Amino acid sequence: MNGKSLTLLLTGLVLLMAASCASIKDVVDKPENFSGKTVIIQGVVADSIPVPFREEGVYRISQGDSSLWVFSKKVPEKGKSVTVMGEVKTGFRVVGRTFGVILVEN
Repeated sequence: MNGKSLTLLLTGLVLLMAASCASIKDVVDKPENFSGKTVIIQGVVADSIPVPFREEGVYRISQGDSSLWVFSKKVPEKGKSVTVMGEVKTGFRVVGRTFGVILVEN
């Protein structure tokens, strides 16, 4: 393993250790507890809004009755199970729409 690969691996491990796992319900119900923090969330892609002429966009992931929008450089297809790591933000505007609580994927 070369130095660059080792650096990337160590950076990834530090990010994973700094992030906390959270449920969508917890983030949506108490966004003030997570705002500006990095979290890991699992769910199923329920909907998406691509940004025209770009690969990025937003998609909604669900866990049971709770859902959360995610801003990402790549939008997965509907029905796919995903694990997302990102920063919780409030009042985020994208594609001409403002999202109250959103996860901005790292």
